[in-house]
Amino acid sequence: MLPVAILLPLFTLFIHDAYQSFFTMTIGFSLLYFSFSLLLTYFLLNENINARLDRIFGKVVVNTVAVVGDSS
Repeated sequence: MLPVAILLPLFTLFIHDAYQSFFTMTIGFSLLYFSFSLLLTYFLLNENINARLDRIFGKVVVNTVAVVGDSS
């Protein structure tokens, strides 16, 4: 699920006129929406995501982003 969520927005990178093309305005935005929903689902359903993020980014960075996200 996670690789699919990361690879779906890459289809829009190969469009010549990305901001005005029909593909970007229809299928591209749908792929982007779908991939972000998959990422959000992955983060919400994973039980040890906090420990994994602490290991990747560091505990201080993860806690700072969590505080900012909590107050916004």
